[in-house]
Amino acid sequence: MTDNQSNGLEMANVATSFLDKNTSIFATNVKLNTAITNAKTTISDINKVIITQASNTKGATENKHKLHNTAIEKAEHVCAGLIAYADDIDDTVLAAQIHFTHTHFAQGAPSTIIARMQTVYNTAKNLPAGTLTPFNVTALEISDLQTAINNFATAAPLKKTLTAITKAATKELIPLFTKLRSQLTKLDKLVNTYKSQQSTFVNGFHNARTIYNLGKSTKAEELQLMPHHFEAIFGMQFQEGDTFTIRNHSNIAIHAALSDVPNQMPTDIIVEIPANKEYKLSVAADFGGKFRHWLMIHNFNDLDDANVTTILAHGKSNSSAISPGQTA
Repeated sequence: MTDNQSNGLEMANVATSFLDKNTSIFATNVKLNTAITNAKTTISDINKVIITQASNTKGATENKHKLHNTAIEKAEHVCAGLIAYADDIDDTVLAAQIHFTHTHFAQGAPSTIIARMQTVYNTAKNLPAGTLTPFNVTALEISDLQTAINNFATAAPLKKTLTAITKAATKELIPLFTKLRSQLTKLDKLVNTYKSQQSTFVNGFHNARTIYNLGKSTKAEELQLMPHHFEAIFGMQFQEGDTFTIRNHSNIAIHAALSDVPNQMPTDIIVEIPANKEYKLSVAADFGGKFRHWLMIHNFNDLDDANVTTILAHGKSNSSAISPGQTA
């Protein structure tokens, strides 16, 4: 999955989560509810492809390791027999040809490893039948070594295999994301019909529909907080100069703070994020200049739930951060 696809999927999840929190507004609207169901179905289909892709990749990796280990075991066994045979007949030339150890079969480029194993097989195969029997190596074990080498050689081009898997999955995702974009556009139009009656709801939805470029140097957390509930997030994952983008999708204000005690909300240097607003906060400049290791998000209200998206961007303190007023 590409970065743009990942960002789009994150946005779709946030948008549908926002709608799930406001179902009372459109409970009897069949068209809107059907559109939401359709979008969620496509999101589910996308997740299935992603899971399949990850499973295939993991399976290919595990299969390669398994076949490699099997080939190592068989190559070491035949090689040990050859070394003992060479010593028994005092053949220094033969001993030099098959002087391999476990490291020679376990480490290095696959092509090099396979060539070493093949040398062992060819040497053993070309000896008169039964030569290695006194050294606990049978003809069947020599034959099994070649089979193991062939199997490992087939699995060895893992990078190309995984690239093909990734490309196939990415190609399969393209029509699904095209479909999802169309479904989200339909949601936009249906939600907009509530603007005159529920402007806060409509604005909150469009805020949730904003796509953020998460890229590879950012992380995101989606929080649903009950009254008087707080969460400690991004523990030990940020440093001074990083930036938090906090998107409050709720009709109530929330608090943000830094703390070194994740099971307790601090009482000093608390930043208030108003309802349905987004703020960018620099670590630790916008937290009174104090650096602590956990970001705390707190719904301090008595009755309403809070829905919050928080994005951590590394080394982006120059991204026009808004510094709201702080309350002690």
